[in-house]
Amino acid sequence: MEFIDYTSKVSALLSKINRDEIFSLIEIIRHAVKNNQNIFIAGNGGSAAIASHFVTDLSRYQDKTTKHMCRASSLVDNVPLITAIANDFGYEEVFAKQIQRIANPSDIVIAISSSGNSSNVNNLIKHAKDLGLITIGMYGFDGGELKKHCEYGIHVTSEIGEYEITEDCHSILCHFIARVLKS
Repeated sequence: MEFIDYTSKVSALLSKINRDEIFSLIEIIRHAVKNNQNIFIAGNGGSAAIASHFVTDLSRYQDKTTKHMCRASSLVDNVPLITAIANDFGYEEVFAKQIQRIANPSDIVIAISSSGNSSNVNNLIKHAKDLGLITIGMYGFDGGELKKHCEYGIHVTSEIGEYEITEDCHSILCHFIARVLKS
């Protein structure tokens, strides 16, 4: 694949995303920051890196009225905790067990997944709903199970198996969201 073909594919997928989904997520984050709510973000592999980076970008956002800072936290960065949970409860519980101990009702969970079918990500959403959290997904391919279970979402309708292109789109979306929030 040539570079121009690759970047053209990323651009074409981004142009097809429902803009209402993007701006709904921006408004949910604005509301959460204004009301001092927590935002928990998770994903696996490349999506874990995107989740961690998104938290970094969001952490610089402050509500102009309340002066509250964005309380975004990554569920992927504490390796000792993740491995302890995986060892004691199973890998499918690594995110759910974290929010069970620290989340409050009406907090927000953002799950990022190219396939939308990772058991630990979907289990996170299930537990988040049980706890009364707002659930948001960023997914690719056909959306998988994640699309079915999240209240809100942004869908990058990519071909199954196009992880790199999907992850590039998710990364661009996160950067765009952070930029709009800071402006």
